[in-house]
Amino acid sequence: MRFAGIFFVLGVLFVVSFVNSLSFNLVGVYPENEVVSINLGENQTFTIQNNSYNQIEWRLDNKLVAENVLSFKFETNESGVYSLRVNVVGGDLIDLKSWSVIVKGSIFEERTGISWGEIVFYMIVAIILIIIFLVVRLFILEKRESF
Repeated sequence: MRFAGIFFVLGVLFVVSFVNSLSFNLVGVYPENEVVSINLGENQTFTIQNNSYNQIEWRLDNKLVAENVLSFKFETNESGVYSLRVNVVGGDLIDLKSWSVIVKGSIFEERTGISWGEIVFYMIVAIILIIIFLVVRLFILEKRESF
């Protein structure tokens, strides 16, 4: 009975050791948080520190943006939410890390939902309407004086 217990323990140790040798993990992932927020106009560098790998793929919104490099610099001109993923292949094994990147617009745009382009457009429209009003008023005043 004792020998059966020893063989069982040795068998479990062998299985655990075998499974651990099959695992492949990302090392030195930065940033660690799964959700990263940056302001419009800023950038963020994402890194891993794996030394043994066959292939690395960086995908932004599922489009391949970089290969076989340990870091990716995220930059954009548009606010919104982006999905960044790094796939690291080591032998027959793969590990991945995903981030949601939130790019915030200006504080005014976030609070009101109106962009600076819209503000400029409406200001131009307002100026044109004021000019039309003044021209019509001037025309009416000249008509009155002519009587």
